[in-house]
Amino acid sequence: MLRKALNIIGTMILLLLIAAVLPLTLPKLFGYRLYHILTPSMEPAIWMDSIVYVRSVDPEALQEGDVIVFQIAGGLDTMETHRIVHVDKDRQMFTTKGDANFTEDQNPVLFSSVMGKVVFHIPLYGLLADWLHSPRGIAVCTALFAAVLLMYVAADRIEPRGKNE
Repeated sequence: MLRKALNIIGTMILLLLIAAVLPLTLPKLFGYRLYHILTPSMEPAIWMDSIVYVRSVDPEALQEGDVIVFQIAGGLDTMETHRIVHVDKDRQMFTTKGDANFTEDQNPVLFSSVMGKVVFHIPLYGLLADWLHSPRGIAVCTALFAAVLLMYVAADRIEPRGKNE
């Protein structure tokens, strides 16, 4: 009885850990990039602290209304997520605007600065993603995984496999 309870609890903890990290890992295998939205400029379409899943696309295929992630001019690793409001194919640039902003972005976005198109997002998942990547989150996940292993070992010691199966 205790063996079965330990196995069930251990399995549930393990499934919760997998469910927490799967959306952060599996999409990368299919070519998606993940970005944490840090500002409310795209609300209500994409809430602050959401994770957006971005697929690389040919900038020529993008059109008005698409939400893109692009590298900010002058910002080394700074990305922005805004909606295309105008396409200038001759000059190979976009005019963008955050949905919550009153005005268009000052600087045009060059085709070469586009990281990709937002395909979908998970609201507020950025908070969990940041925590999972923090030293505390890594320590908690490691401790939970170790606890699950201990539960499985304890279950086998309490009642060896095959005795009541």
